Amino acid sequence: MREQTDLPLYFASVFGRAREMEAGQLTFVLPDGRRFRANGARHGPTAELHVHDSDLFVRLIREGDLGFSEAYLRIPTKPAMHSKMKPATCSDFIPAAVPI
Repeated sequence: MREQTDLPLYFASVFGRAREMEAGQLTFVLPDGRRFRANGARHGPTAELHVHDSDLFVRLIREGDLGFSEAYLRIPTKPAMHSKMKPATCSDFIPAAVPI
């Protein structure tokens, strides 16, 4: 196994926990483009997590799910200028016949 240098603070701890998954596959893409894949013992869902700010790992260790959620909410969003897609609203997911 190749030794990795200059990893974000607490990344090794978070990645170690991800490697303990029972099923599935999780790929971390770090801000510098390096990719790390954790595989569960069995096949299952796959996900790719693009990390924009390495402080995510500190927040995961210190604050758990809440830290992850708050870090996710702080991702800067840049609308694609060429996109013709409209933002999703609640009505896109709830049929019109269902009272809200």
